[in-house]
Amino acid sequence: MKNLTKLALPAILLLTLTACSTKPIVDTKGMDHAQFERDLAECTALAEQIDQGGTTLKSAATGALIGGLFGAISGNATTGAAFGGVAGGTSGGLSTDQEKASVIRNCLRGRGYTVLN
Repeated sequence: MKNLTKLALPAILLLTLTACSTKPIVDTKGMDHAQFERDLAECTALAEQIDQGGTTLKSAATGALIGGLFGAISGNATTGAAFGGVAGGTSGGLSTDQEKASVIRNCLRGRGYTVLN
């Protein structure tokens, strides 16, 4: 379990860093940039209504429970629970970030922008 933890934590950190961008790529041809910035701010504010803390907490708790069970089988429930909690919390946070990015893209599309990603 110790070797698994050493290998998995850098992977989780890398996933976290690469998933943090929620700003969409928009075709800017013929666009009023000032209006776009206002619309982007409004769409981002809408996306912030998603409960990131609750999702992350639930995922961390579920991960800790599952990790603790697997850890108990392999002989170290505490390490398993800790690893599962970190993995679950990271997964929940990434899922929420993806959901926010989706809300922003859909909001901008609804306002007539050509969103490329």
